[in-house]
Amino acid sequence: MSAFETAPDAPSAHRLYELLPSVYRVRDSEQGLALRALFGILETQYAALEQDIEALYEDWFIETCAEWVVPYIGDLLRVPGLHAGGVGSFSLRAYVGNVLGSRRRKGTAAVLEQMAGDVSGWRARVVEFGLQLAATQHMNHVRRARPAFASVRAADALALLDGPFDATCHTAEVRHADSGRGRHNLPHIGVFLWRLQSYEVERGAAFALGSAGRHTFHPLGLETPLFNNPRPEPDITHLAGERNVPGPLRRRRLYRELEALRAGTPQPEFFDEQPPFRVFLDGAASPLEPRAIAICDLEGWEGWTAPRVADASIAAIVDPERGRLALPAGSTASRVELSYAYGFSGDVGGGPYNRNDSLAGLLGEASTVWWRGVSASSGTASGPVYARLADAVHAWNEWNDANDGQAGVIALLDSATYTEELTAASGVRLRGKNRLIIVAARLRSSVSTLEGYPDHIPAPASDLSRLLDADGLRPCLRGNVSVQAQFSEGGTSLHVNGLLVEGRVDVLAGDLGALELAHCTVVPGPEKITVSAAPATENDNAHLSLRLERSISGALVVPETARELRIADSVVDAGAGAGAYAISGNASGTQHAAPVYVERSTVRGRMRAKTLELASESIFTDEVRATRLQAGCARYCYLPEGSQAPHGFRCQPDLALLTRARELSAEPSLASAADLPAGEADRIVARMRPVFTSLDYGDPGYMQLARACAPELRTGAEDGSEMGAFSHLRQPQREANIRQCLGEYLRFGLEAGIFFVN
Repeated sequence: MSAFETAPDAPSAHRLYELLPSVYRVRDSEQGLALRALFGILETQYAALEQDIEALYEDWFIETCAEWVVPYIGDLLRVPGLHAGGVGSFSLRAYVGNVLGSRRRKGTAAVLEQMAGDVSGWRARVVEFGLQLAATQHMNHVRRARPAFASVRAADALALLDGPFDATCHTAEVRHADSGRGRHNLPHIGVFLWRLQSYEVERGAAFALGSAGRHTFHPLGLETPLFNNPRPEPDITHLAGERNVPGPLRRRRLYRELEALRAGTPQPEFFDEQPPFRVFLDGAASPLEPRAIAICDLEGWEGWTAPRVADASIAAIVDPERGRLALPAGSTASRVELSYAYGFSGDVGGGPYNRNDSLAGLLGEASTVWWRGVSASSGTASGPVYARLADAVHAWNEWNDANDGQAGVIALLDSATYTEELTAASGVRLRGKNRLIIVAARLRSSVSTLEGYPDHIPAPASDLSRLLDADGLRPCLRGNVSVQAQFSEGGTSLHVNGLLVEGRVDVLAGDLGALELAHCTVVPGPEKITVSAAPATENDNAHLSLRLERSISGALVVPETARELRIADSVVDAGAGAGAYAISGNASGTQHAAPVYVERSTVRGRMRAKTLELASESIFTDEVRATRLQAGCARYCYLPEGSQAPHGFRCQPDLALLTRARELSAEPSLASAADLPAGEADRIVARMRPVFTSLDYGDPGYMQLARACAPELRTGAEDGSEMGAFSHLRQPQREANIRQCLGEYLRFGLEAGIFFVN
């Protein structure tokens, strides 16, 4: 049976026809099955009606209804009008489902916490600041756990000071909590929120630094803190603990738990049946036992030799706050794999989140799909699976040379690191109307073995997600990639989905039709994605459409001879170099780029293009220079001073300057930004500059707009969300939902403040 044949227990495709008496079916068989063909048409309409009836039944229940039905069910329960999240953002389904139970318990800290999480999609913890006041205690109600003075010996408690899990007593503060400034007072409540999300990597390859047993959890050798993969709370009355939120792991907390485990007095909170990280040595099927792991501060380990440990049972030393791992002296492990979680703002770039929606339509009109898999443990996989990505690309090139108008899929089946150069003879080749899809995805469990299809499989109704499950994987390619297409009027295309690429991606001389990077990371830096410039005698890549979707990339070099450059929900980062070009036609920035479309993206670096066809809800940190100002538009964007862009609509800082000029003018309708005093204009321009949590790739808050950023940028998109690559998260709407619901669930006389942990 093929991968897509009907299973034996599946319903028949001719149910209505089989209800006819046998005599009619026999006669119909003798006359060419015309009656069965007619009933086949009726069966199609019957199936559509049946599906519609099933959907109507499911829409009666909040657990199974379609997303568009949620506000209608909420209206029946008199749920106030709240902002609903978009695709990949958040849903109000949980809030509507829990609203009756929440109303029965309103006024309690647990319900405030549940409400904040349901209407925002953020993890939350509610703190009653009145219980943390240092006060003279009544002899009939002595709180021994609340001493008036902090102990300087309690390092673990001091590390939590002023945070959501602070247990130290404080003196009273008179500032208001609802402004986010005041905290500790009798009527004050704190709602602490975690904006960052936790992403779990399963058996990713560690990065080895030299031969002294030093490794980093990040596959490219970056130092990134490990995060907790939050566990659900047991019931609605439970207040969140450190295990229930996506925060960074703390050394002292893990050290204390592992030491208790080795001493025979286990207090499992983190190292239970689902520990926060696991270590696999030499391809072992089972991870190290927690008691074989030591927690240490691995600062200043450059130039050291493998450490010796007093306990012979210790097989690995981990620093969770730096994302480092060391093997003790005497260890013979040559291969280290790690399961862990890291923090990031949202589903952008190469990550182990669900990407199945992005697979639809990639196959086009292909009748068959050439397929190869890649896995570091290829010996355990079924079908045509290679251990090296270069071998799969070589097999594709051979197939590509002999076939036309077909689609090929290379699926990376694990989160391993592949150190290979896919350039020159090992680069990707395309001809005719062929398209190649390189995707990080596993075979679905419902798909039967592909052993019988060594070369190709039937096309799964143009929906690749029926064959592959693009979830839970983040493979890494440490090397460069080149792609070359024959001159065929741009019919060829290369689609890359879900990869983390350390090197460059180069489009060589030829006629590639489309290069699409979706949910990928090409590590930021200069000249990371380049397209061959057109010689005078040839029209190289004139049909090329370069598209970035939900990706992180370094600088883009796309000459103006290419058809277009489209960037959506992405980060383009040229690095920290002064005056570096993020988008241009050549490396030095002296030539124009192809026509550019930028939507909901963040561009760090200068841009030089002949035409800026569209800039929408985006942030440009450095000057933008477009030559043709008659074409294109910029809307709801931040464009730095000195930029030369087409007509703008509600762009900053021009909008803020105009608004202030009208406020100061006696005739607002005639005022312009040029009327502002120089000092006033400079203050507005300085205030409007975007501020990011971090500009270093690998940090959890990379390219996240900081809370200190001007509110005009944090709410400046068309729908009221923030400008830039994380506009789809709709964070201002989430915060507005919480503030709107606080009045219903907060006890009379209390005052609540919202505090962001990260």
